[in-house]
Amino acid sequence: MKRIILTIVCLLLSWSGSAVLAQEPDVDVITKAKESPYHGHDDVIVEMMPVRRAEAEQIFKSVEQPPTFPGGEAALMKYLISHVQYPAKAYENNVQGRVVIQFVVEKDGHVGEVEVVRSVDNDLDKEAIRVCKSLPKFTPGRQDGQPVRVWYTLPVSFKIQVPINPPEQSAAGGD
Repeated sequence: MKRIILTIVCLLLSWSGSAVLAQEPDVDVITKAKESPYHGHDDVIVEMMPVRRAEAEQIFKSVEQPPTFPGGEAALMKYLISHVQYPAKAYENNVQGRVVIQFVVEKDGHVGEVEVVRSVDNDLDKEAIRVCKSLPKFTPGRQDGQPVRVWYTLPVSFKIQVPINPPEQSAAGGD
């Protein structure tokens, strides 16, 4: 009878302790039952072990099946070309270059964290980040058959195109 009551009390304590510990946002509680280490006792000992969760789920750099943009890389380039708006200040100052962006393709395919790996100019960086955040969902990357978070690196080039037929300047005063 003592053993049954002790077991019930231990279970109640473990559940209430789990509730208290689980109120912390970054703690999971694992409850394990094991036999008593004392020889000749049949008691069950319940252990509660708080375990800190990782700050964030692992983000892979390389996976068996990398994330893919809907329609492939050619469609991704088309998307960039049609959505990048050259910042006026950078255009006026003839600022050009390649901004390298890195972002996380999340398990559901949406673009997560976005950061500049190689900067050219603050305005160009902001535009590259804006466009990357607007990307539609990718097919997520997979590792061991499961969708995983994956870093994706994307260079975004900014080049001022010289018009093929520049407008002619009229001569002041004529002939």
